Amino acid sequence: MNKVLIIGDSLSMVRPDQDIKHEDIYAYLLQQELNNDGYNYFVLNASCRANSSQNAVSTNFLCETLDSIKPDLIVYFLGIVDCMPRLFGRYQRLLIRAMMSVKLLRILGKLIISYHSRNRYLFTQRKLIQFVPIDSWKENLEKFVEKTSCKIVFVNIPHPGKQLQTRNFEIEKIIKDYNNCLNVIAENNNAIVLNFYNETFKRPDLLLDDGYHITKNAHQWLTKELLNIIKPETKNNLKTQAEI
Repeated sequence: MNKVLIIGDSLSMVRPDQDIKHEDIYAYLLQQELNNDGYNYFVLNASCRANSSQNAVSTNFLCETLDSIKPDLIVYFLGIVDCMPRLFGRYQRLLIRAMMSVKLLRILGKLIISYHSRNRYLFTQRKLIQFVPIDSWKENLEKFVEKTSCKIVFVNIPHPGKQLQTRNFEIEKIIKDYNNCLNVIAENNNAIVLNFYNETFKRPDLLLDDGYHITKNAHQWLTKELLNIIKPETKNNLKTQAEI
C-alpha cells in the first residue's frame, strides 16, 4: 500500500466553528477519491495547529512522521505560521504569559494584548517580528528535503485575503518572498509546487473571512490538483515496474 503523508497546519484541518468538518478537508476527500478509483493508497494527515517549518525538522516530528510512516509521497503545506508578522518577540511573549498567570497582573496583560491587537498594522509596520524569519525558513526547507527520499508536493502559501492585508503591513510582499524561496528549493530538488497563491488570488471564495484559512471550495481544489499528480505518478510507476 502506498502512503501519502500530509504535513500541514490549521489550514489542513477541520474548523467546526466555520462548518469545515472532517468530511470536507482535502485529506479525507483525497482518500475517498483514491478508494473510489481503486488506487491502493492510504492518506495520513499529520497536520497540527500552529505547525511550522521549524517543527517539521525537529527530531520528534521527523521520528513520528518520516521515520515511522515511510511515505511514498509527501504533501507539504506550511508557511503561514512561519511568515506571519507577530506583535511580540520571544521574551515579550514570555513576560506577558507570566503576567497572565498572576491574578493581579492579568488585567494589565489583557490591556497590553488588546492595545497591540487594535493597532496591529502600525506595530507590524514599525518592526517585523516573525516566528520563522525567511533565512530560517529556507534552511528548514533544505533540511526537510535532505531528510526525505520520496516525492514532495509543496503547496505554497495562499494569497492574503482582505482582512489579513488590512491588519498586517506588507503581508502580500512577505508571502511572495517566502513562496519565491520555496520555488527555488523545489526546483533544485525536483519537487512539485501547487500554486495555491495564484489560485486564491483569482478566487477569493477559497479563503475564509480571516484572510488565510481555507473554505470547502479550497479543499476541493486541493483534492483535484493532488489527484492529478498522484494518478499519473502511480501509472508511471506501474509501467516502469512492468518493463523491469
